[in-house]
Amino acid sequence: MVLFLFLILGHTRKQKQRDIFFYSSCLMLVLFYLLSIRPVSDILLSPLEKYATDFAIETSRHNTEQEAELIVILGGGSILTTDREGKLISRLSPIGTARLLEGILLSDELGIPLLFSGGNVLKGEGAATEADAAESILMRSRLSTNQYQLEDKSRNTYENALFTAEETKARDIILITSAFHMKRSISCFHKAGFRIIGIRPVDTRLDRKAWNLIDFFPGIESMQSSITALHEYGGLLYYRIFYKL
Repeated sequence: MVLFLFLILGHTRKQKQRDIFFYSSCLMLVLFYLLSIRPVSDILLSPLEKYATDFAIETSRHNTEQEAELIVILGGGSILTTDREGKLISRLSPIGTARLLEGILLSDELGIPLLFSGGNVLKGEGAATEADAAESILMRSRLSTNQYQLEDKSRNTYENALFTAEETKARDIILITSAFHMKRSISCFHKAGFRIIGIRPVDTRLDRKAWNLIDFFPGIESMQSSITALHEYGGLLYYRIFYKL
């Protein structure tokens, strides 16, 4: 009788485990599907990029870009690779490159110096920085060396603002970063004592076209955009808790 009860309990426990696994798997599949379709990624990105658009419109009503003393460009990640001699070097990610090129063009247009901010993020002591990668591009541009500065200590957005404030006395700036990253960046630079004259959002991901049937099929771009948005919301929450932004 006791053995029979143990067998029943064992079977019930295994059934519950199978049920938990089944429902957990179904939940993960549904979540994966939702994050990988365009309507959901657009909904997640929309508040972030709308903030950038609204802020750009508001600042343009009260300031002109010519009032700025400095253009500040935030790094967007780098890739470690090796040169022909086997030396470890850093290359900007596509996002970082887009931000830097926007800054170079704007600096050339307005005649305002720029500062690129980006250090070594989780790549080991002494590894090449984002600023190193940016410098290799800046040296090939039309800008002279006295038209740009490099900040190579920062590891996150908060440190971008903190160490930029240490590198320059300029406080009226034009800020360049990705549209989805603009809200957190503006908060950090305001706290560091900067007055943001204008912004130049790049890497805009929100598609303004109307949704169609194809957009409800999973896609890697939509998944990447959803993950990017969720990462940014997580960053905003973290900064609010620990940096009081």
